[in-house]
Parts: sequence; C-alpha cells; structure tokens
Amino acid sequence: MEYFGVDRHLIADASLVTGLVGQRLVPLLCEKCYIPWVEKAPELASDIRTSLERYCTVEWGSKPGKLYFRNHEGCDHCRNTIPLTGCIISRGVTGHTGHCRGCTR
Repeated sequence: MEYFGVDRHLIADASLVTGLVGQRLVPLLCEKCYIPWVEKAPELASDIRTSLERYCTVEWGSKPGKLYFRNHEGCDHCRNTIPLTGCIISRGVTGHTGHCRGCTR
C-alpha cells in the first residue's frame, strides 16, 4: 500500500479495517431491464407492499417510487451465458459493488 502513496499509519487504522470488514457485495441491477416500483407494486403481496411503503418513507430511506426490482428474465444486455455450454449464468444483474452494512443509501 505504501507503494501507492498510502500512509503506513492509515493502513493499520481500525476504522479502515472495520469499514472493509463491514462491506458486502450487492448486485447492480441492469439499467436496461430493471422493473420500477409502479410496475412491480401491484404484483407484490399486500404485507410486503405495506412494509415497503411504510419503511421506505422514513427520512433516511428511499421513497417507494425510487425502488427498482430485478428482472429475473434479463435482457440481451445482462443475460450472460457460458460459451461452451450455453447455460445462462446471470439475468437482470450487470455486476456487484461494495456496500457498507451500516449505510442506508
């Protein structure tokens, strides 16, 4: 890390280590085929829809209108296959990114 210009003391900082350990990988939805809230909400069970509406309207959360859902069928952009077998290995996801467990965004 020092090779990249990072101070040696920062590498051993407890908050850095805690942040790295606290991350998890979350899927990135395909921007070409994800399903917006207005389309998915009528299909959801009433208890799930009610919970999302209740908990996604708090000050620190998202709004239900900004929720998006994975399209499990995928599209030509996100449907990846194994070349030799033709087996589909992902649909509706274009990658993954790190997300802090304590973050609300």
